[in-house]
Amino acid sequence: MGAIGRALARRASAFGMNIIYHNRNRVSEETEEKLEARFTDLENLLRNADFVSLHVPLTPETDGMIGLSELKLMKTSAFLINTARGAVLNQTALIEVLKNKEIAGAGLDVYQNEPEVPAELLEMNNVVVSPHVGSATRETREIMSKQVVGIIDDFFQGMTGIPVVNPMVLSSGQYRFKQESSS
Repeated sequence: MGAIGRALARRASAFGMNIIYHNRNRVSEETEEKLEARFTDLENLLRNADFVSLHVPLTPETDGMIGLSELKLMKTSAFLINTARGAVLNQTALIEVLKNKEIAGAGLDVYQNEPEVPAELLEMNNVVVSPHVGSATRETREIMSKQVVGIIDDFFQGMTGIPVVNPMVLSSGQYRFKQESSS
């Protein structure tokens, strides 16, 4: 129930959805009242939610957090949405429960072995896949743009240590800089 979870809760409440959540730490009563949200344990959430939306960082505690046993707790009419990190969800287990119609469907924009998306997920009519758009905010894109401009500037100033996909290119002699003439 961090910033993204709270934003989702506000939107879901506007559509009349009941909000239950699980978090490492329970949010304040004031926040719960404002969001009309009820804290519960993960097992209860999985058993009762119609839509389970994951919004957790990838940590040792969350790596593989949702596996086969957790997915089997969900209602057959429930949908799982993962926009957090691919490794939070056991993708093989997800494919199994989707094939067996043990949950209704899934929405994914992160994958266990990015950028690889298993063909099985792409072929299922109860799965929506998209590229990860977590950085698609004006503020983030502005910061990214400034970083790229700085890297390009550093490159043309002849600085080393800049992030390069193929660093051997810099020492290949293929790229030379024009020296300004003194005339």
